[in-house]
Amino acid sequence: MSSNKGREAFMNLYPFPPWTCFWCGTKIEFEEDLEIHHMDENSLNHDVANLFAIHYRCHLSWHAVTRRIRKIRLKNLQRAEKVFDRAL
Repeated sequence: MSSNKGREAFMNLYPFPPWTCFWCGTKIEFEEDLEIHHMDENSLNHDVANLFAIHYRCHLSWHAVTRRIRKIRLKNLQRAEKVFDRAL
């Protein structure tokens, strides 16, 4: 979910709809449908270059996908460590 400070920073720069959802590419016509995503996942970084417009459902999807990718990377890293340990 977006922080109020992130939304405020974004809205200062882009106050009027439509905004474009960075995930699905469609227009966000109403402020009620707008969420702000922090691309670096740091909710304290309100630099406007780090803030992106996104639909609520797309935001959920984005985090589900990135969570899955992190799990896969961790699993692959653990496998690589086992192979490396056996090679020693």
